[in-house]
Amino acid sequence: MTNMPLCRICATQASTRPLREHRAGDCTYALWMCPDCGLMFWDPSVFPDDGYYDGLNFGVYNLAHTIGHTRPLAHQARFTRRFRRRKGTLLDIGCSDGAFIEWAQDAGFTAYGIDMDEKAIARARKRCNNVWPADLFRFSSLRVSKPDRFGVITAFEVLEHQPNPNGFLSAVTRLLAKGGWIAGTVPNRSRLVKTGRTGSGHHWDYPPHHFLWFDKQSLTAALRQFGFVEILVEDHMYGYAVEEALFKSGQKLKSLLLGEDGSGSVPLERLAEAGREPGRGMMISLLTLRSLKNAAKLPPKGIEAVIEAALGKGASLYFEGRLAS
Repeated sequence: MTNMPLCRICATQASTRPLREHRAGDCTYALWMCPDCGLMFWDPSVFPDDGYYDGLNFGVYNLAHTIGHTRPLAHQARFTRRFRRRKGTLLDIGCSDGAFIEWAQDAGFTAYGIDMDEKAIARARKRCNNVWPADLFRFSSLRVSKPDRFGVITAFEVLEHQPNPNGFLSAVTRLLAKGGWIAGTVPNRSRLVKTGRTGSGHHWDYPPHHFLWFDKQSLTAALRQFGFVEILVEDHMYGYAVEEALFKSGQKLKSLLLGEDGSGSVPLERLAEAGREPGRGMMISLLTLRSLKNAAKLPPKGIEAVIEAALGKGASLYFEGRLAS
């Protein structure tokens, strides 16, 4: 009989059989569901070797490793609206190339950042000082100038990567001041279109990239277990599947036209910055194609967005909670 693992959050024994399996490299992972808190988690918790994130070249990783992002990403937009007028100390876990740290500093926070992606941290150090290549546990022991406690800790698209979320959230509560806030995002396992679960999507929603699948119930339960109150969990990022599909198609076409595999992820306005400036005729053609793509995506994206909003099945879950005093 299959050994049933314990839930990574509440330690309840998982359901009687795995929901599915996924093989990556030499490891076969099984997906289990907790009958108590509802968390879906992959077992075994075999985390990639150091340097795993440095080697990723899809999605946001490609740009973070090259010229960097110029502004906070879409999944950070809700935080930037809700916390714009707050001040104090902020720690961004998984800060990537520092675009969000830069926004937080401009908004009035004293901001710090950590990330296991050393290539992204190298980019971040060109725009902000208080960033380190470390995970949360190593950061706690670093002898660097930092506050004992933070007023806000953010984790955008980070919690789902944790093979040990219990230890991760425990560390967050130790670094967070009483009455301080946690905020972030995770993929919504109940999203209408399950992107990231095919070969063309690099299996980014499977281990060893993601170990946890959350819905609103399981995410709320996890935050509540670690002493958070005033919890808010909302779905957002409607129309993401259409956007992602057309973005990937545009990347492939751009790389084909420019004759460079790495050029697809670079925005047209930043090709010169990346050392890949095309001729004037090619640039006009690329801008025209982008305009046609943006016009063509409006009807299907609008339909997807309306349905997702009505059903509460957006691509991502935004969460926040205050640590009880």
